[in-house]
Amino acid sequence: MKRLDFLPFATFLLTGFSLATTGADKTETLASFGNDIVLTNADFSAAVRTLPEQHRDSARVNPKVATQVLETILLNRVLARQAREMGLAHSDEAKAELEQVADRALAVRRMEAFEASLAIPDYTAAAKEQYELRKSNYVEPEQVRVAHVLVARAGKDPATARARAEEVREKALGGADFAQLVDEYSDDLGSKTTGGDVGFFARGRMVKEFEQAAFALTEPGQLSSVVESPFGFHVIKFVDRKSARQKGFDEVKEQIISPMRAKYVNAEKSRLVSGIRNDSSIKLNTEAIDRLIGVHPNGQPAGAAPTQPSGR
Repeated sequence: MKRLDFLPFATFLLTGFSLATTGADKTETLASFGNDIVLTNADFSAAVRTLPEQHRDSARVNPKVATQVLETILLNRVLARQAREMGLAHSDEAKAELEQVADRALAVRRMEAFEASLAIPDYTAAAKEQYELRKSNYVEPEQVRVAHVLVARAGKDPATARARAEEVREKALGGADFAQLVDEYSDDLGSKTTGGDVGFFARGRMVKEFEQAAFALTEPGQLSSVVESPFGFHVIKFVDRKSARQKGFDEVKEQIISPMRAKYVNAEKSRLVSGIRNDSSIKLNTEAIDRLIGVHPNGQPAGAAPTQPSGR
């Protein structure tokens, strides 16, 4: 089959899905194939719901991912139509598979409806108690903000790389614009577009050599000596500092309550599922199950050599 090229629709798809999720016409056509296969906002929304939760936001805001999702839907829709035309949908196996797909989708809907029906307890008092008992867990640590020029080790003689970093430092001490030095000398592509600024960070976030030099700086504009790290040679410029501070309860309230709420919801879901699993009306035909998985009446798997009695 010819590959379906949806890239021209990327922006449209993104807009279309956004409209679908904010109450617009879910029957609006996003794409079509031939004269009788169309994909709608509702189709796209349903497909996104089947993705792992951590990937759903990407499908909603990333044109490339949205395009891939739509392409998959359309490919499946076309192949499914071909299968029906070939009579493949009428086999007992196909009917059983389709029924299980529908069951899984409805089971998810049922669990979502169950969760929505729960009366979640108010955990504010419990969260406040936990906050007071463990205040030290809710401290924002001291942070510094610096900019740097990195002269990487890769492809350079160490002495040459260090000398290049020393050159940067001398120019900065002489009044050269640090952002221009970053643009000219730095090998750190991640911070090159921000004038070398790496933003605020706490201890434990950077390699030891870089961290120690950065936290030793105290005055805005102050420069470190050339610092050697596993990445190469750095010239670090101090920008700002935030002192450690105790976070207020309102700042961390949701952080504390969220796992409490999740624990309650999961326990209630487990209770619902356990009630079904332990229902006395469930009957297992163990003989049929053994035949299905190839277990002989003597308890051995099919094809296994019979156990020989030990001779005496």
